Order: sequence, then C-alpha cells, then structure tokens
Amino acid sequence: LFTASQLELLVTGRTEVDLVLLKSQTQYESPYNETHPVIILFWQMMESFTHAERSAFIKFVWSRDRLPMRAEDFSSRFKITRLSLRGSAQPNSSFPKSHTCFFTVDIPEYTTLEAMTDRMRYAIENCTAIDTDGGGGNFDMPPGEGGSDSEDEGGGSEGSADY
Repeated sequence: LFTASQLELLVTGRTEVDLVLLKSQTQYESPYNETHPVIILFWQMMESFTHAERSAFIKFVWSRDRLPMRAEDFSSRFKITRLSLRGSAQPNSSFPKSHTCFFTVDIPEYTTLEAMTDRMRYAIENCTAIDTDGGGGNFDMPPGEGGSDSEDEGGGSEGSADY
C-alpha cells in the first residue's frame, strides 16, 4: 500500500522538472548537437529558470507540465531542432516554435543567452493554448519587454509566439 503522497507522486509525477532526466531524453536535429553554441545556451537558460518556468516550458513543448518519473516512462524523446527563418528575420528577435504532439521545439540560432531567455520566457508565458481556431493573437512583444517594434517572421503555428 501507498501513502497519499506516494500515490500522488506515482500518478502525477514530480512537480519539479529534472533537467538531468530531460537532458538524457533529448535528441538534436542537425545542425544542433550537444556541443553546438545554441544548445549550450539552451541548457544554461533551463538551469537559470525557476521550477515554475521549467514547468511552463515543458507545457509549451509538450502540453504537460511534468516529466515522467523515469527515462523508460517517456513515450517519446524531447527533440530540439533549428528554426528556419524567413526573409531577413534575425534570430535574436525571433520566437521559438513548439510542436506539442511531437515533444519538439524549434529554436532560432540565438547568439546571446539574454535573447534566448527573453524570447523563450515570452513564449512560455503567453503561448499557453495550442488551438488557434478563432484566430491567433498579435504576439509582438510590448516595448520594454525585450522585444523590438519590427514584426517577427520566425514562427508559424502551434505553440509559436507568432501565429
């Protein structure tokens, strides 16, 4: 028999995102790999996030706010791919894009930790719905929140900060 807290843990998982576990279940699509500068920035960003922000990130990329307890309990691996930008879009002013059905995030080739963190935070805080039937909103970052006045051309659909 289990105690109430043990049963809750078994059913719902840990409330804190285990980065070691997540990293062990992560695969990268070329040109990204474990030593690519963008991926190094990504894991630095994740380590700097609060537990609530890590949970919001998981929800942004997987529509769940918790990870499975063990590696063998993952139904699919987390995947990080490069977001291809259109036209003259700049990576540091572009948003990430998620594919919640596939536990995948497309990340622009950010050149600074600050740019990546600002854009990712904005996405995880403001892109909480995966259904855009009814029209997606205008997701330009307000002045003073790390954004620019120019229109972002990097995102696209599901989970993106720019529908």
